[in-house]
Formats: sequence, C-alpha cells, structure tokens
Amino acid sequence: MEEKDSNVEAKQEYLRKEIIEKGLSPDDFINYITNLKGENAYDLNLWNLKELQDIVEQYKESLNPKNQEEKKEEQKEEINEELKEKKKEEQKEESKEESKEDEFIGGDGEDLWGNKIEEKSKPINCIVICKKLEPYEIIKKRDILKVHITNVEIKKDGLFSLSYNEFTIKNELLNKSFKRKMDDFIWIKNKLAIFYPNIFIPPLPKFKVKKEEKYIQRKIYYLHSFINYIINNDILLSSQIFQDFISLSQANFISTRISFDKKIPPKGIEEIITADGNLDITILPESDKKAYDINDDMKKKNDLYSKLNINLKEAVHLLYQTNQKFLKISNIFDELSKFYSKSTIVKNDRTNMNFNKLKDIFKNCADDYEKKMNHFEIHYRRFFKMIKKEIHEFSYLYKNYDNARTTFIDVTERKNVVIDNNIKNLKKYFGFTLNIVLEEYKNLNRIQNQRMREHFSKQTNV
Repeated sequence: MEEKDSNVEAKQEYLRKEIIEKGLSPDDFINYITNLKGENAYDLNLWNLKELQDIVEQYKESLNPKNQEEKKEEQKEEINEELKEKKKEEQKEESKEESKEDEFIGGDGEDLWGNKIEEKSKPINCIVICKKLEPYEIIKKRDILKVHITNVEIKKDGLFSLSYNEFTIKNELLNKSFKRKMDDFIWIKNKLAIFYPNIFIPPLPKFKVKKEEKYIQRKIYYLHSFINYIINNDILLSSQIFQDFISLSQANFISTRISFDKKIPPKGIEEIITADGNLDITILPESDKKAYDINDDMKKKNDLYSKLNINLKEAVHLLYQTNQKFLKISNIFDELSKFYSKSTIVKNDRTNMNFNKLKDIFKNCADDYEKKMNHFEIHYRRFFKMIKKEIHEFSYLYKNYDNARTTFIDVTERKNVVIDNNIKNLKKYFGFTLNIVLEEYKNLNRIQNQRMREHFSKQTNV
C-alpha cells in the first residue's frame, strides 16, 4: 500500500495528460470507471499505473466513432420508444389548441402582442398545460429541514488534481451525515438548470482549494446559501436529485449521478413542472416593458453592490494594516522587555513588568482588529458579494428573454411571413422567457430581502 501511495501524484499527472489535456470529458471518464469498478473507483490507491493505462485505452476505444454510432443507435431506439407516446399526445393537444394558438399568434390587423389594432380588445391569455408538482411530504417538513456543512477536509487523492475539498454535510431532519465533493455541488447545479429551465438556480463559489481558514469559511457560506435557496423553492426541494443529494451516502450518490445522467431533460414547455400544472406565457405590452425595467434595476443594483464591495474591501484592508501596526508595537515592547531583562547595568522588575503589560495591551488591540477584519470580510463583504453573484447569474435569464424577443420580432417583421408552427413556437418561447424573468425576479427579490433581514439581525455586534 505504501508503494502505491507514493505513486499517486504520477497517476494523477498521467490522467490529466491523457484525459483533460486531450480534451476528453472527466465526468464521462469517471462514470466509465465507476461502472467498471464500482463506488471505490475514485480511490487511486486501488489502481496501479499499468491498470490505469489499460483502462484509459479502453475508454478511448469506447469513444471510437464506430462504437459511438452503435451506442447512439441504441439510445435513439430507446428515446424513440419513449417519444412515440408523447408525440401522439402532443398531436391530440395540438389539434385541441389550434384555435387558441391562432388567437395567440399575431396575424393581419394585430399588433405584436396579438391584440386587434382596430379596437381595444381584452388581453389575450395563453396558458400552457404542463406537469403539476406532486404534493411531496418534504415540502411540509421544510421548516424543520436543516442542512449544515459541519467540516471541510482537503484530500490529496483526486483523480485529476493533487487536492480537492471534501465537505461533511449533516441533515438534521434525518440525523445523517455524509460526504460531498465540490464536483457534486457543480453537478447538481448543472442538472437543476437543465431539468428546471423555468427556475433561477443560484451561483456557487469558485472551484479553488485553499488551506486558509477565511477562504474555507467563505466557501462554506456560499454553499450554505446555495442549499438554502433550493430548500426555499418547492419544486427544487421536491426534485429527486436534490433529495438524494441531502440524504444519500457518497457511494450511493455516485450511483444516482450515473443513472440520472442517462435521463432525458424536458423536450418542450409542456414537460416542465410547475406548482399548479399551468404555465402562463402571455405577452402583454406592460409585461414586456416591465422586463426592460427589471434589467435596468439589475444594472443599478450591480453597480451599487460593486461599489459596496470595493468600499468594504478597502475597509478590511485598513483594518488589516491597523492590526499589523499594533502587532509591530507589541513586538517592540517584547524586544524591549527581553533586552531590559538581560541588562547588567540596570535591574528594575517593575519597569520590565510594565514593558510586558504594554506588549500585552497592543497584542490585544491587534487581536481585536483582526476579529473586526474577519467579521467584515466574512459577514459583510462576502454577503454583498454573494448577492452580486446572484444578480450576475440572473442576467442570463434576461439574456435568454432578450434573444427570444429579438428573434421573434426579426422573423415576424419580414414581408410575406407565413404564420406556421415555427412562428408559433418562437412566440411561445418568447412568452416563456418573458414570464421567467418576471416570476424569478420577484422570487429573487423576496429571498434576498428575507436573507438580508435575517443576516443583519444576527450581525448587530462587531
């Protein structure tokens, strides 16, 4: 075992060169070896270098175009079987909704929003029937569901890197603790974004491994914010992948990841999950204008929090400088005390005692400023930095809406445009992205205001 441990770095270097540096997918490779060797595939001590070389060659062989085509054909057959029934249902729904769609899509004598120009008509509503959220028991238990990160370790046996963070997470509702890697957080964020495209998914901290306590605490804070944001959303909290994330052992969660990677995300708006099974994709002039107002508000908030972050960073730096000055003064009196105590010319215990007192006074001052510095860094600057990151992530929702709107207008403004299913789908997507911006902006504001009240009620003392 000792001989294998000494070669861990060589194995990691080999995998980085053969997988990452050659543009292959690390996640696909991990899934590949996990299928072969089970839950312990991550442990490099179980592999010698020759075994790794063989498995890498097998993995590359599995990526051969011929093999891939065969796999694709198998997957196509499976997907086609699943989609056949869905297509039949969709065709039935399309025939039922044909008249409603014609109402929704602007034609001759109608403006962009489907309203007749010659008269003041009532707003035209367009509701898409999609999947309804099931009444999961976990939603009722949200108030007593507490998930905490209780410990962080730096491991040095990663497949591709010399070190990685391993978090110990405790679910108080289940009274269970389990391990998660940063890669697990990134995976679940990406999956939630794919399977729930109508919901804003909060950001994660940077993927860096540092030993300093303040960096570790900062990462824990961001991860807590990520988990709590999901817990506060009924649909995300009810998702099976999140429930597995906060309940399964690491070995079982790896298996869940592998099986979930094979699942097909929603193919259309009708497959998205909402609270009541309906999705409003109405496009009205006032809601369209409100989206632009939201964008302006987000830009102003971004500028505000950027300025706030710079000012707080300067405050933390000044506190650090003050801390260092008090430490220097403390060290001066410490040196004086040592020098005075060794002196053979003058002997005065009271004077030497005073030097020691002064040393302690300035050392306590330095410690006090260090506490203030850490408090401002962790509880203020980091807090507002997190909000700024959320605003930045939200901007992607707005970009999707803006692109959908621009595309629809560009197409419909062309001469002799035939109102067909493609145009209908463009407008449907336009309405879908518009209402995501409106709804998620409201949710984000609500959660940020709630978090701000709770956070600053706890930070009254510095």
